[in-house]
Amino acid sequence: MDDIVADGIALTGKQSSNASVKLENRVAELLNDCLGALPYGIRVVPRVATWELPEWPSLKAVAVGATYALLFCALPWLVVKKPESHLFWLSVYGSLYAAWATWIARYTSATTLDLIRSRIIPDLSSATADRIDADLARYFSPARLAVWSSLAAAILTVAAAFAISRDVHDAPLQVIWWAAGWLVLFFTAARSTDVARFYYFFAKHLENERIYAFDPANSALVRSISAVGQHILIFWAGILLAVALLIPFISMGDQSSSPLVRCLRCLRILHLLGSWCQFPACSQFCWGQRFFFAAKAP
Repeated sequence: MDDIVADGIALTGKQSSNASVKLENRVAELLNDCLGALPYGIRVVPRVATWELPEWPSLKAVAVGATYALLFCALPWLVVKKPESHLFWLSVYGSLYAAWATWIARYTSATTLDLIRSRIIPDLSSATADRIDADLARYFSPARLAVWSSLAAAILTVAAAFAISRDVHDAPLQVIWWAAGWLVLFFTAARSTDVARFYYFFAKHLENERIYAFDPANSALVRSISAVGQHILIFWAGILLAVALLIPFISMGDQSSSPLVRCLRCLRILHLLGSWCQFPACSQFCWGQRFFFAAKAP
């Protein structure tokens, strides 16, 4: 009898371990060290022969920003005598944005994955871990992420190219090359916007876990998932700040306009950007509300 009980306990522990490992691998593949900005298997900086950059977010960010600057800021100077000023300064901004987004995405991805590995998954039952893993596999399948991010990036790139072509009339090839660079930015931004919602599915299945009945907000699991949400919101605050810094670069491209006209254009663009940026911010707020009520549910 004792042997049977021991075998049952060992089997249960093995099942729980398998479910935890499966969920941990799922989250790690989804985040891919860059908050899902790139599909799993694609590296932020490709391996060169047997040499590879150390896993430092700041060093990876510099490498990504420098690569973008070489391709879309420096390369046009080798092809044309003087690149169009609007496109040049927007490409300079793109290189700085790529570096900043790489750093904050890698930092956020590392911190959230560490929280999930050390403070959330060990406290989940095997049944809950299996349900979370199933939801992540369903809502963040590679095919769905690829279609959504590619479609969003294509629409935004066409809209951006059409908008800039109204000021740049005599350099269509430069506009196309500039748009190719921003297509990468839009693609990675669309993937991160979608993947950043992943932590909600941890809160969705807390009803069967050990939650304080009278003070659920102070339960260990709720505090840990809340910490993940806070890191995600800080990530979005950093991205919104980077988007707002686009305004000075647009102003530098308007060299032919008077300072007053340039200022008015910047204010108009700032208003438009503020409207566009409401979507990811409001989206994260809504997911945060849903998490709050899910955690408070008895």
